[in-house]
Formats: sequence, structure tokens, C-alpha cells
Amino acid sequence: MYGTIGSDFEPSGIFKGGTKDDIADCIADVYFGDANDLVVDTDKMAVPWPSGIKNGIKFNYKPGQHVYHLNYFKQAETYRKTSDMLESVCL
Repeated sequence: MYGTIGSDFEPSGIFKGGTKDDIADCIADVYFGDANDLVVDTDKMAVPWPSGIKNGIKFNYKPGQHVYHLNYFKQAETYRKTSDMLESVCL
């Protein structure tokens, strides 16, 4: 089983707010041309796996939640979703 956790970053203050956030988001949006977490194109994180591998969770943070690639594991919800997926495999 596999799962993905992603986000569509929107400016939040990772660089202490202001223009730097806007610039980082603008560059990533132009580069990816789609929803992204500043490092990865969000929609391309979930790929078709070979038969026999079960799809797990596909969870995306909302843009207003200010989650980006380097802070996924600072989010309590990431741990909850990961735990839910692991419990579904083990039980």
C-alpha cells in the first residue's frame, strides 16, 4: 500500500512574510504550471502503481494551511494521516 500527502503552497511567511513569500510562490507556480509545494508538482505525486499494490490515502493540505515541502512533518495532521494508513494495513 502507498499513500501521498501533498499541498498547494500559497504565501505564508516562511521567509518571515512579505515579498519573499510572493516571489517564491510565483517562481514555483510559473515553473510547475500547476499546484505545487514549492518542490514537487502536487498532482504528479500520486502515480499509477503496478497491479497488486493497493492505493492508500491521498491527502492534500489546502492552500490556506500554508504547508510546503519542508514542513509536512511539522504538521500534526501528517502524523494522523500516516498513522491511519498504517493502521489500515496492519489491522
